Amino acid sequence: MPSYGKHFRKFYSDSESPLFQALGSLMNPGPSLMEGLKMALVKRSGHLDARKYIQYEILDKFTEKDGSTPLYVTRGSVSPTPCGWPIPHDAPYKAHLDRLILATLEAGLYDKWTADLMRETKLRSQRRQRQRHAADHEGQAESRAINEDGLPTLTINHTQGAFILLLLGLVFNTLIFSSELLCGQELILDTGGAAELMRSPLNTSCTTIAITDSTTTPSGVVKDLFGKSALDQWQVMATFEVNLEKRNTTITDRLSKLIPLARQVGNSEQFGHAKDLT
Repeated sequence: MPSYGKHFRKFYSDSESPLFQALGSLMNPGPSLMEGLKMALVKRSGHLDARKYIQYEILDKFTEKDGSTPLYVTRGSVSPTPCGWPIPHDAPYKAHLDRLILATLEAGLYDKWTADLMRETKLRSQRRQRQRHAADHEGQAESRAINEDGLPTLTINHTQGAFILLLLGLVFNTLIFSSELLCGQELILDTGGAAELMRSPLNTSCTTIAITDSTTTPSGVVKDLFGKSALDQWQVMATFEVNLEKRNTTITDRLSKLIPLARQVGNSEQFGHAKDLT
């Protein structure tokens, strides 16, 4: 029983009843209610205190996840005692306060409030026990995995960094590829209707050929002029058709316009000497 229980022990020990005297000899004042309840779990003993207070502490501190409790409260009371509120002597509001207390008791509000409080306390304790049990189970599973393999089990939390880096790389590559497409658009220039310049990568399947002004070409032959630039790694291709009637004069006139333009797009030192196509 609590520390203030020594008054109860003295009362029972001084009684003329052999039963009360035996009960007083078994009473030992303790530090607190929690210590008494814990002692009741490991020893053949009981704890004496206010009924509602004991019920509340048992439901709050000793309720299992399934709602059961290892402790219980006796059906009867060892020493039923009335209780009241201390008020000044001859207080004018005593009669009114007595009437309100009696109305509350007769309406069953006190019992209803007590039952609701006990039920809410029990449910709260059950939830707390379930959460504790789930946390313990998770900790045991992790400990078991570490003990079996020697290393902790990889989860999404350990590998999410790699997925983030992969996503960033895909986004970066998409931006680079889009910029290359925009920069690599075809550029078509019409030089007197005879030359067409376009950009193409170095790995083109065409053959680089240089043409001189004195080249003679038969009818219907298509000639390609390529200029390489070591700086930007692009080739400039000029294509024109030969008119049989104009022959060398037409080719010479068009080359005089085409060669400076090709040298401006590429580097002039990258163009070699002219060779005869035929």
